[in-house]
Amino acid sequence: MSFVYVCYEANYRECATEAGAVNEVTVVASPELAVKWVMAGLQSAYENGFVAEIATDISESGVLEKVKHGYFSVEMYHGYQENYDREYNIVVERKEVQVPEEQKESDNYKKFKSILAETISVEAMEEYWLGNPDELLRQNIDDIFRKIRTDKNCPKCGATLCLSDLPQYDYVCTLCDENFYECEVKTE
Repeated sequence: MSFVYVCYEANYRECATEAGAVNEVTVVASPELAVKWVMAGLQSAYENGFVAEIATDISESGVLEKVKHGYFSVEMYHGYQENYDREYNIVVERKEVQVPEEQKESDNYKKFKSILAETISVEAMEEYWLGNPDELLRQNIDDIFRKIRTDKNCPKCGATLCLSDLPQYDYVCTLCDENFYECEVKTE
């Protein structure tokens, strides 16, 4: 079972009018990071004239214990305790997430990656990462397409298919922008 921790501020009354019902939404992967977010939020609140509800344990260990159990919330009042006109809560909720199983790469996708690695020059990749993708395309597009074309046809439009650029698929039709499994296509 995997969890993420959704951290946010829930605003009430005047604070909600100014900033919306919820703001400062952050999702973190560990309870410790959630505690850091809470501590930073508390510091910011104090600097802006807010005070924490007295009854809530806002020590790092107290916050961590609540977060690990799934929920932490502390009311913040502007200026004085129980100032309900200007209040908000600093909240952390633990949420279960489904982590997908590792995706298996098709053999054709592995070929596609190999062709790209062999075809694209280091200089062209540097240009790409420097924000000049046209240079990468200009130098390599014809060579890449020649190497990734297959003897399979698109089941929708009949065009020649290329090796897929998505790990779970075998082929892609560049005209339809559709990916296919091996069992879906026919040989030319």
